Amino acid sequence: MSLVRIYSASGQKFWKRWYCWATPCRLEPMYKAAATIRRHIKDMLIDYHHSVTNAMGEGLNSQIQKIRH
Repeated sequence: MSLVRIYSASGQKFWKRWYCWATPCRLEPMYKAAATIRRHIKDMLIDYHHSVTNAMGEGLNSQIQKIRH
């Protein structure tokens, strides 16, 4: 089994446990956060398979902003 599958499975397992705790806890902010994460969980778990980030672009943008100011 590859590390990608292990990380993805452990992330999904953690998510399910947290979601089961957050939804019945009767705290409105926690319920809203759980609902938001539930809508985006597939995209979040994709990061385990494709570790591409926008860090290079953000770093370049930061340097451009420094030069502009």
